[in-house]
Amino acid sequence: MVSSFTEVSQEWVVRFLEHRIGDRRIIRLVQKWLRAGVLEDGVATVEEKGTGQGSVISPLLANVYLHYVFDLWAERWRRREAAGDMIVVRYADDSAPRRRRKEALM
Repeated sequence: MVSSFTEVSQEWVVRFLEHRIGDRRIIRLVQKWLRAGVLEDGVATVEEKGTGQGSVISPLLANVYLHYVFDLWAERWRRREAAGDMIVVRYADDSAPRRRRKEALM
């Protein structure tokens, strides 16, 4: 998953969080984090997309986004289209689809 921290849709991250979190104060706090940007060499940069790589909340927000965008898609794909004994493992923004060989099952 190339550039998952910098390509995340901030709008969709907030939507996904709103799906699970009913407390508007938490949603507003996350929105402030997303608008805060990144301070690098004394220059503040605010991006329209991404989770602000390097911020403390970035890995959590990227994982929320990837849960809805990648994990749920992979689960559906595995149930409907994958052949054989298939598993998709994801750690942060890395994934490793694996298939067990037939001879390993015997």
